[in-house]
Amino acid sequence: MNFISKLKNLIIIFILITISTPPSFGNKDSSIYSTYIDSFVYRIKHRDVAIGKIIKYNFPPLEKGSPYVMENIEAEKFFPKNFENEKLYGCTFKIGNKIELDKNFEFKINFYACNIDSLIIDLKLESIDFSLRLSSIKIGKDLLYYNYNGSFEKPLKYLEKHGLNKKKYKINEIVIYAFHQKGQRLIVNDLIIYLPIKVTAYSENSLINSIISKFPIVYNNQSNFCIGGATTPKISNLFETTDVDYLKYPIRRDYISKNDDKISKDQEYLNVSSSIRNIMVEYFETTENKKKYLLHQYDSIVKRSKSLDGFYQSLANFLYKLNDNHFRLDNDKDEPLENIQMPLYFQNIKDHIDVVAILDTTLLNKVNLGDRLIKINGKPVNEIINELDKRTAGSTIHTRNMKILQKLLYRAYNIFSDTLLLELNGLEKGKYTLKISPDQVLKNTRIKIPYNIKEKQKRYDFKLINNYAYLKVGVFHDKTLRPFIYSIIDSLMTSDALILDLRNNPGGDLSTLFLLSFFINSPSIYFTFYNVKGFHETILDQPDPYYYYSKPIVILFDSRTTCSCEFFICAMQKSHNDLITIGASKTAGSGQSIKYFYLPESKSFKGNLVYRTNIDYTATGEILDEIGGITPKVWTGFDSYLDLAPYNDKLLRMAVTYFDSKFGVAKTYNHKSNLLNIIITGSLITLLIIGLIIFLKFRKNKE
Repeated sequence: MNFISKLKNLIIIFILITISTPPSFGNKDSSIYSTYIDSFVYRIKHRDVAIGKIIKYNFPPLEKGSPYVMENIEAEKFFPKNFENEKLYGCTFKIGNKIELDKNFEFKINFYACNIDSLIIDLKLESIDFSLRLSSIKIGKDLLYYNYNGSFEKPLKYLEKHGLNKKKYKINEIVIYAFHQKGQRLIVNDLIIYLPIKVTAYSENSLINSIISKFPIVYNNQSNFCIGGATTPKISNLFETTDVDYLKYPIRRDYISKNDDKISKDQEYLNVSSSIRNIMVEYFETTENKKKYLLHQYDSIVKRSKSLDGFYQSLANFLYKLNDNHFRLDNDKDEPLENIQMPLYFQNIKDHIDVVAILDTTLLNKVNLGDRLIKINGKPVNEIINELDKRTAGSTIHTRNMKILQKLLYRAYNIFSDTLLLELNGLEKGKYTLKISPDQVLKNTRIKIPYNIKEKQKRYDFKLINNYAYLKVGVFHDKTLRPFIYSIIDSLMTSDALILDLRNNPGGDLSTLFLLSFFINSPSIYFTFYNVKGFHETILDQPDPYYYYSKPIVILFDSRTTCSCEFFICAMQKSHNDLITIGASKTAGSGQSIKYFYLPESKSFKGNLVYRTNIDYTATGEILDEIGGITPKVWTGFDSYLDLAPYNDKLLRMAVTYFDSKFGVAKTYNHKSNLLNIIITGSLITLLIIGLIIFLKFRKNKE
């Protein structure tokens, strides 16, 4: 018995040692997982304020009736030495505990801004008389809550360029300002300087456990990590306790070699292709695709590809065929930068590609709105679009078409790599040719966005039309949406009906739940998700305790209405049987949680694989990607560019007409009811009079 007992103990010890010992990779190549944790170096305190005043503001409230009491610095006018003839509007922060300027430091600023086009941030260092530009932030004139992240790269480059980088400099002041104009308002909520610290491990779980063991975490549950960039845990500050929101970083996967030598190309290719195959196996478990057939196709691509570059090209074409916007290759070398503005915008109008906006001021007298694009460099434009469609991810043809036309000239330049000759047909000019140079596509300095388009590009907007509330929500972002909604909530609640404009809304965070809470009077399903392991969870939204909007609602959407915005619409449809949706296309049909798989760079590729592992169901029990988006209850088309939102806005006019008709019928009904009441009342009075006369005659005869 003693021998058996000892043997059991030895076995238990062996198992524990085996479990606790990390896997040995030997000379094999493997992958490493990494992310960053924000460690705060400095946070601006109110004692640091040199110019400005401390104020309290009432939004966004944590709950109705309880103001969001936080001490903030409101900007004031001042006259700095460097701008003797200019009135500036801003705040100067004097750094109390001096910190040395470091290339690894980054900064974050939160602020409200109203009627400010751009905000400038300057840095003043000890022993240097002049200011260094830290950043210039273009804002726009909408009232918004803004989070801005930046680095100290620009001032450090300036010091290096002028040979001033041989000594260490301490930060003396940070100045945040704009050039003064009427109606400005700037409230600085927070300014922090932090140092991102890299954490690495050989697996996702090891990485999470490493963070948990090294850093105190506000959340105890590991499920608060979302691998792939959506969420990271809240890590307590390493230097001081703070309630600042922590920045979010994706968990990244890279390839490494345990040898000192570089990883071989063959081994790198094997690592990449096998890892992607494992992702595909999991992906096909969550879809209705033919798993064996598609995996066989993928294996064929792996076998016949002669290089990593060729593999990426074949893989991209393979993924496009799935028509799943959440399973794709994102190639930074192939996609235009977001801030590149095209000289001309096009849209599909009645199966023709028409000019719908002219942004290059040099083209205003050369091309007219509504002119039809026929060919580019002699090639029919429809052939070009069909070719690009094969390389564009999207659940619906409307979504893919929109993506192509948004940057059509950029994509055409990538095909021809030369000056573009556009053949157009106009009502006034007839057929003509327009030349577009590479500079006009890639770095156009003559772009001016027309006022009517700027108005429609507002992130949020609210106005009353015949006492119908028009509310535009251009993105779901909690820190901007929440204060905006509370600023217009009283006007919204007293309106007769609501037109909710969700066109061009790419989705965003779960502030959709915040907006939905005003339109439900009992707990309501938002969405349900399942993963391949069988775990599932249903997200419920609770009604707002103070406000409930029960009036008629019309929602406007288009092919750019995406992701969380689509889940919001489905939740509204579930809660409101009489909800009217109006559109000229389906929504994007793109609503799933995603992860990122970072890939080694090749000659023509730099980026990552985007994929999903969950199945997300809407409140109405559907998978957006599989149904190809939400179909509008009232489907219409555009007859010309004048029907588009920046011009006569046909969809908005249809919504107003619908409500006019609805309330017109109601008013007529009320008018008839009042008339009927008058007739009945008059008849009763007449009968009473007749009865009284008969009674008097009867009495007289009796006498």
